[in-house]
Amino acid sequence: MTNNRLLRVSLVVACLGLATLSRAQTEPRTSLSTPPIPSNSPPEVSASPSLVDPNKPLETSAGLHQFGVTSNGPKVVREITTNGFVQTSPNFLHTEPRGAYLPGHGDGSWNYTSTNTNPTAGPVGPAGWSSITTAAGYSINSPFNITTPAINLSSMLSVNYTPAVPEQIVNNGHQIRVHFNFSTSDTVTLGGRVYTLSQFHFHDPAENTLHGYVYPMEVHFVNVSATGAETVLAVFLKLGAHNDALDPVLNAASAKLTAANSQTTIKSPIDFSGLLPSNKQGWYLHGSLTTPPLSLPVNWFVFQTPITLDAKQLAEYERVASSAGFLPNARPTKPLKPSQPEVELVLTYGSEKQKWIDEVTRQFNASGRTLPSGERIKVVAVPVGSGEMIDEVLTQRRKAHLVSPAASAFILLGNAESRENGQGDLIGPTTDLVSSPVVVAMWREMAEAIGWPGKSLQWRDIFECARDASQWRRVSKPEWGSFKFGHTDPDLSNSGLDALFAETYAALGKFDGVTQQDISNQLNKVSSYLHEVEHSIVHYGTSSGFLADRMFTQGPGYLSAAIMYENLVIQANEAARQRNPAVELPRIVAIYPAEGTFPSAHPIGVVQRPWVTEKHRQASRLYIDFLLQRPQQELALRFGFRPSNDQQGIDLKPMLRPEFGVSPAQPRKFLRPPPAPAIRLIQDVWRRNKRNADIVLAVDTSASMEGEKIRGAEAAAKAFIDLLGPRDSLSALIFGAKVKWMSRDIRMDPQGKEQAKRSIDHLIANGDSALFQAIDAAYQFLLARDPSRTRALIVLSDGKDIKSSPPLEKLFDKLDRANRSGGSILVFTILYGSDADPEALRELAKRTNGKYYKGSPSFPGIERRENIDSIHKVFTDLATFF
Repeated sequence: MTNNRLLRVSLVVACLGLATLSRAQTEPRTSLSTPPIPSNSPPEVSASPSLVDPNKPLETSAGLHQFGVTSNGPKVVREITTNGFVQTSPNFLHTEPRGAYLPGHGDGSWNYTSTNTNPTAGPVGPAGWSSITTAAGYSINSPFNITTPAINLSSMLSVNYTPAVPEQIVNNGHQIRVHFNFSTSDTVTLGGRVYTLSQFHFHDPAENTLHGYVYPMEVHFVNVSATGAETVLAVFLKLGAHNDALDPVLNAASAKLTAANSQTTIKSPIDFSGLLPSNKQGWYLHGSLTTPPLSLPVNWFVFQTPITLDAKQLAEYERVASSAGFLPNARPTKPLKPSQPEVELVLTYGSEKQKWIDEVTRQFNASGRTLPSGERIKVVAVPVGSGEMIDEVLTQRRKAHLVSPAASAFILLGNAESRENGQGDLIGPTTDLVSSPVVVAMWREMAEAIGWPGKSLQWRDIFECARDASQWRRVSKPEWGSFKFGHTDPDLSNSGLDALFAETYAALGKFDGVTQQDISNQLNKVSSYLHEVEHSIVHYGTSSGFLADRMFTQGPGYLSAAIMYENLVIQANEAARQRNPAVELPRIVAIYPAEGTFPSAHPIGVVQRPWVTEKHRQASRLYIDFLLQRPQQELALRFGFRPSNDQQGIDLKPMLRPEFGVSPAQPRKFLRPPPAPAIRLIQDVWRRNKRNADIVLAVDTSASMEGEKIRGAEAAAKAFIDLLGPRDSLSALIFGAKVKWMSRDIRMDPQGKEQAKRSIDHLIANGDSALFQAIDAAYQFLLARDPSRTRALIVLSDGKDIKSSPPLEKLFDKLDRANRSGGSILVFTILYGSDADPEALRELAKRTNGKYYKGSPSFPGIERRENIDSIHKVFTDLATFF
């Protein structure tokens, strides 16, 4: 599970949060939910009633222009909640927090890691914090797992921070805190009252969580009013682009603050624009401090959009925190208390069954099922790749309670790694929910050419078409061209991993009981076989759905055959009939190899970690039982899935019909995945023998890319370089008014990666955009590369073509001619900003069987950090294609 490639992918989506103490050198904590206003930002959150006073109107001050929102007077926000109750926005808290240390106790009386709860026996851990403060009787005293929809905080909050030099930076033995002199220029306005910035500080990992997702860090900005009331702004951090605004603090901490109770000063001002997201969606919460003395109440504003820092910055902070003894420094979370007590289950599951899981989970939550102790069960279902969901739980990035990958292989890997770390199994015993066998999806005419349906086709029959061009030519038609094969990335996707198992079993001639020793004994043979099959792969990717959609829409010229799930073949033929009722079906057929195939039984299991309580286990059993009931199983059949093995008597024929290219009588035999050590060896053999890529990266450096955009593009491109394999090669060009090659044919070994990164360092944005000229130059360059390797062009642009030749239509004609003559060059296009020509970029990707991506739109005059975040996600996804 922790191969370097998967770890890097995981890191790009990981997040960082920072936390602050109050005037009393303590820290606030959220406790109440916000009015449920829909939000589209992940993790997705579902509505639940707010606990704030619904009868008091929202006070706002005029001139809330700092966030791009203007208010000309008092304003009341009203929303309809899921239970029909009309709420106003919450009343703000303007009273001085209550709560102090008991006599004889102070900052030295507690820490984050101790299990001690008796203050007379030494410093107490989180479970004993209430024993050293006067806030023990208050109910709002801890971090929370937020599950309600975000709102627009600009309607109630105005932030006016200007660059300022801190008074001092302190390591107090619990966190790094940055203190400021009280200044009228650094303020927060809330309900007509002014709060002055006192300090900000960091937490690693984040204390607040979103549906169980834990960002690596969180920063808390503590603001204090003249009456002593406190308002805290909380911002998550995630790994991504380098954050210059953090450098003054991190550099000072690294040099001067490695010991507890140390302090230093700096001369550089803090640039707050790099520490606050421009998107002001988030949550307003009534809470307390999160460290002793747990004072309350406090106004909490938690921002939904994280800011970034790079891996080097995170490592530097964690080195300082570890040396001072406060890594980690996050108090355990508690869920927001709903009007009816709830037990929330977080389920991460394979996206192949999203339509079914969405519907049955909606029905379950609406049914109001409760535990014997009275708590209502609420399931939050999050679609995640099979490999990623296991890695999230292993690393505690998301504290899921249930997981359901497409098949058991990644559970085997996760349990093995967990046992190696001395923690026992990661996932407990599993139950199969539904199944969709792994099949070879093939165009009907091509399948007939190799003997379908009369011949009982084997895995080797398919793989020989990929390995031996002469054999394919003997049975194929000239217009079909070479045999083009597809499967997903086996480091991240279950169907891709099953494809490698089948290739390995076919190489060994053994389809049951394959061990690590079997593979090691014939390693050269297995390596050679995988090398030959994998070199017919068009590209990889994380999603079977994307692979299927592209195959079925682009036609036989794109893919001849691909390994995917049976339900995708059903959906493809259904879609073909919907588009044209007169079409002859099936267009695509599912081949069930005679030796057997993999069941893809979608196991579901309970996570075996401390955050999963007995109530979570009870709730899990009730939810799983619900999914296995006949109505839910019949619904799964409508989405192309077979019922679980425990479901007898459900008629499969209405969905598994011959005209959909599938058979209810197949498969006749199921294969088992090998044990974890053999899986790891197979993945390693694949990495050394997969089809390598020659990639050109074309980056727009026209004037519209000036500022944060060009820096973000640089950082994302460098992260992408780290994800490439050592046998891949990269060339880079930039284009403003002219096209300029920065590097060519650099092999992606460690030295080459550093060279490639240097070639795109400190780019300068100016001039017009010669977009089409750059694409033409890169395409001609790739045409001269070895066609046995994947050849791909990645274009990142935020500006229309202004000064270029050839014209767009002539460029399209050239690309079409090259593809028809066997050019087979993939173009991946990334719309980076709001002023590009999306149609041109979308059409370029479509015509070359690449993929079109769109970054977050930018607002006029505002550099949005969301653009940088999205571009990192794009490049992470792109890396899985190679």
